[in-house]
Amino acid sequence: MEIENLSYKEAMKKLESILEKVENPETDLDELLSLIEEAGKLMEYCKGKLQNTEEKINKSIEKLN
Repeated sequence: MEIENLSYKEAMKKLESILEKVENPETDLDELLSLIEEAGKLMEYCKGKLQNTEEKINKSIEKLN
């Protein structure tokens, strides 16, 4: 599934899953690298979702004033 199609909640669940794998000492080094790269993309996506939501909330509040 493409990251862009995930909800914020789904992306956070994927990040939690990745964290569990990263913390597992049996995780292969090559897999670890790809997990870290995926986590970075997910974190950027979540950050963007949060910023977008904050902007929408601020615009809604401005309209009320």
